[in-house]
Parts: sequence; C-alpha cells; structure tokens
Amino acid sequence: MKKIVVALDFSPITQAVFSTGLELAKALGAHLTLLHVVHSLQDVYVGVSLATQEYYGSMGPLYIPDEALIRQLRTQAGEEEKQLILFRESARALDVTCDASLLQGDTAKVLVEEIKRIGSDLVILGSHGHSPLVKAILGSTSEYIMSKACCPTLIIPRRES
Repeated sequence: MKKIVVALDFSPITQAVFSTGLELAKALGAHLTLLHVVHSLQDVYVGVSLATQEYYGSMGPLYIPDEALIRQLRTQAGEEEKQLILFRESARALDVTCDASLLQGDTAKVLVEEIKRIGSDLVILGSHGHSPLVKAILGSTSEYIMSKACCPTLIIPRRES
C-alpha cells in the first residue's frame, strides 16, 4: 500500500479521519494525499425563469448569481484551504510525505475522479450517520465513493458524545 487518500470535510469527525490516515501512512511508509471539495460557484444560482414557459410549458431555473452567497462561499473556501494546509504541514512534520488539494464541484463525483486519477490504494473518509430519510433525499457521499472507487474504502463513523 503506497498511496492513501484522505477526504476531509471539516466536520466534527475530520480530526479522527485525518489521524487514521496519518497513522496508516506513517506505519506503511505510504504517500498521503488530503482532498477537500468545495461547492462549484457555477451552481450558486437562485430563482425561476418565466421565459422558459413559452418554450417548455413550465418554469425553469433562472441563472442569476447570488453575489452575497458567492462571497460567503469564497471566504469559507479560503478558510478551508488554510485548514487543509495545516493538516498537510502537520503530516510533513512527522516525516510523512503528504500533499493536499482543494477541489471544486460535486463532492462525491469529484472525489471518485481524483481517487482514480491518483491511483489510490486506500481511501479514508468520515460518515455523518445521517438518517435514512436524509440519505434518500441528499444521498450519501461515503456510500457513493464505496460503490465507485477503484480501491478499498475505510469509513470512520461519527461518534455519539
């Protein structure tokens, strides 16, 4: 096992996910890659368009950007990038070869693409333990990655306090 990918989302279980990846990479002499995915700013649009009614008989999306939301997401992405760099540097301080990437797009799909591109031997990510209703509506990133990744996946569960 030479390449370990750790997907970080900066939720409460992020430290446990990172620590597990770091311990395994150190024990195995593996390269550690930290990945974090932010929302695509192209998807930040609100409203409906009456113009499409004439063509399609129903209202469709209106592509007007919400500038305040875009600014907020850019600020958040900048903060998350700083956290990602801190994780990378803490791994390097322990003599673990490590790189980190901040990616943009649909989280599950982007992660699977990057995992395949890297040629990972193991993927580590966290599970939030959402209810079946939430999973049915929003989906589950960890389930998607387990079904599509080209390598074993280690899921770190959320711990109840």
